[in-house]
Amino acid sequence: MKIKYKNDNVVVTFYEYIPSYPYQKDMVEMWSKSWAKQGWKTIILGKEQAKTYPKYEKIIGAHWLTNGNHFLAACYKRYMAAWSYGDCLFCDPDVINYGWKYTNLKNIPRNKLAILGNGVPCLLYGTKEQYNNILEFYKTAARKPHSL
Repeated sequence: MKIKYKNDNVVVTFYEYIPSYPYQKDMVEMWSKSWAKQGWKTIILGKEQAKTYPKYEKIIGAHWLTNGNHFLAACYKRYMAAWSYGDCLFCDPDVINYGWKYTNLKNIPRNKLAILGNGVPCLLYGTKEQYNNILEFYKTAARKPHSL
């Protein structure tokens, strides 16, 4: 398949060391190898990319996110990092690829966020604007848990 969009063969993930998850770096390496084996170019983003998000300090410094929950903060940072990259397939680092090729992207709509993990946001295709929308939704929902 000819690559139609600039990122059709690219898969992106986020990694930041979290002390309570000591084996995460090994998992990210396994993730990268599994996706590369299926023909994907893998990109691992980190905190530096997340910091380019305009509201990074405001969100990460919010009282509901500063209780020492590094995992929850990383959940927000991953979408900020995806936003920094732009249009991309974003994947959690614990999603190991056993056969999904980039040719599978040809039927994915580009005008709305595509959640490819059977309703679980572990594999998404979105635009910069759509990743921003996720962050805005989560920011609002975190202040109003009953609205979920």
